[in-house]
Amino acid sequence: MNMIRRRVMSTRIMDYDFSGMNSEIRISIIGKKGIDIKMKKMLVVYYSWSNGNTKKIAEQLANKTGADIVRIETAEPYSGSHEDVVEQGKREVEAGFMPQINPISVNLADYDVIAIGA
Repeated sequence: MNMIRRRVMSTRIMDYDFSGMNSEIRISIIGKKGIDIKMKKMLVVYYSWSNGNTKKIAEQLANKTGADIVRIETAEPYSGSHEDVVEQGKREVEAGFMPQINPISVNLADYDVIAIGA
């Protein structure tokens, strides 16, 4: 797999109404500084265990920007209650464990801007 090295910038998308979402909104944009995302080919990549807020925000961002969208899925899906999965995730982060993910159906090199949400 070809690795693409690009600068990562964190930004807040202030023009979009994410009201009613009960979570912190953090969107990372991978691309060139000062890029006009409306003029570039954009991809929204997201991971959402429960298909909740992150999925909704990713869909809204894709709809508002005309971006393509793809979901990251773990090879072995998490199971259990929300609390169980959160605790498992904390343990994995502390241990430096990175779960295997399924390949995504797009070529990242085809995009000028990639927004990642998790």
